[in-house]
Amino acid sequence: MRGTVCLVTNIPSPYRVPVFDRLQLMLRQQGIELLVLYLSQTEPNRSWKFPNINHNYVILPGKTFSVGNAFFHWNSSALITQLRKSKPIAVITSGFDLTMLQAFLWSRISRVVHLSFSDGTLDSERNLGLLRRVARRLVVKNSRSVLGASRKTLSLYQHYGALPQNCFESCLCVDNDRYQTRDQAKEFDLLYVSQFIPRKMPEFIVEVMVELGRDYSLQVVGDGHLREWFINELTREGVGYEYAGFVQPDKIPASFQKARLLLFPTRSDPWGVVANEACAAGVPVLTTSAAGAAGELIIHGENGFVLPPEARVWADHVRQLLNDKELYSNMCRNALSRVRGFTFEKASEGILNAVMASLKK
Repeated sequence: MRGTVCLVTNIPSPYRVPVFDRLQLMLRQQGIELLVLYLSQTEPNRSWKFPNINHNYVILPGKTFSVGNAFFHWNSSALITQLRKSKPIAVITSGFDLTMLQAFLWSRISRVVHLSFSDGTLDSERNLGLLRRVARRLVVKNSRSVLGASRKTLSLYQHYGALPQNCFESCLCVDNDRYQTRDQAKEFDLLYVSQFIPRKMPEFIVEVMVELGRDYSLQVVGDGHLREWFINELTREGVGYEYAGFVQPDKIPASFQKARLLLFPTRSDPWGVVANEACAAGVPVLTTSAAGAAGELIIHGENGFVLPPEARVWADHVRQLLNDKELYSNMCRNALSRVRGFTFEKASEGILNAVMASLKK
């Protein structure tokens, strides 16, 4: 089988670029080329340095629009021109915004195999309007296979009509080996790595630290439009913290290696790669059920806690975990064990299996 698979996605990200690098090598063994069409080099709320990319790609010219804290891309003419030029045997779209829908429609009109790829969940999409739900059902019905970042995403696809045999998983992951601690002393009790936006609940971090009192230390990593307010509140409440600012992905493992626990509150997160980073460093995680990783990577009572967003409850569990050496050690070991199943290789294999199954149908 010969030809090109075009994968349309938003921007190069540190947790997907390595997957596409490996996918290209896997596809070549089948006589197939990969071409990733990025709709933009970056987004205004992302401060990542442009990653090293070892797969074929094109960054399409176009415009980026913001709706609240979300960003959407419009690359109409450039996208269609590139698809026509590439003459793909399959098109993978990673989302359901207008540009992705345009790529989907092009594949239908051109009678090219289409695959749908998403990390959404029933929880993250619970407030969608009727039109957007109808669009998703249309895409799913006309896709040979669907790819989800988690079991929750596959449940979402089946909710929209996908058959179980057409569902494939491509997990979100990090380079686990880079996070391994080297008997490094822990400098902080707690770690919060996040965008400082309402969905990520920085105000809740303040509440938890106030409940804990001044005997607990916190490292804060990240940025966002609530930064000034958040840092001022931590200072005003007398929290013992260190603010490291935004840390690039290649430097972030050191932050996890310095901490004993990760605080990961969220109102809605399709997954939460920060949980992978913590587990890869052997750091237990406290999160909410609104995180996609909850129940799949973070198992309550095994390598962390999945808790309601109540500051006193979180503070009690922090004390319990940090004061019980045996419990803490077990959770650290379980975190390392659990994350071993989340790798770039497994993620790329999931995409490969979906592509090959779709082309054989």
